[in-house]
Amino acid sequence: MSSQALDEKASTIVQATDDTDKPRSFVSAIQPLSNRLQYPGLYTVYYVTLLALSTPLVMLGLRRTSHYPKDSFYILYNIVGPLTVGEVTLRVLVTGNRFWVSSWHTADLLLSLLVVMTYPMSLVPGPWREFVDIHLTVAAGSLLFIRVFTHFVRFILVMKRQRRGSARC
Repeated sequence: MSSQALDEKASTIVQATDDTDKPRSFVSAIQPLSNRLQYPGLYTVYYVTLLALSTPLVMLGLRRTSHYPKDSFYILYNIVGPLTVGEVTLRVLVTGNRFWVSSWHTADLLLSLLVVMTYPMSLVPGPWREFVDIHLTVAAGSLLFIRVFTHFVRFILVMKRQRRGSARC
């Protein structure tokens, strides 16, 4: 999809009025973006990017030197973590009470809380970090990788199922 086409889609999403000329809420403006089936290319790029960043994140976390991960671990963690928390926040805002129906969403929220708890620890590098803080951050990084991998696999399976379903019609 060209950049011009993406700009046009974004401008239609962000438009502040609907048919009745009433201002739309922020949630209704971002709701289309949360639909993975409506924007499969965007979500494919998103998940592949997160996988590409979280794979070295796990490797760096597990290959600690003298009990402290390298600074590159924390740089990657500070990219992957907020992106994941942002995606989960988007889902909470858009789905509302329906968010709690899915156990996947609940697990995502718990992981996001762990990321938010360990995020401040990852911002200040140095040997004064507590041993537990370091292991929590490495565990959160590993869980981020598992989350991204499982969501990407689920996304691919849903896309295949949708294509099979649309081919039958």
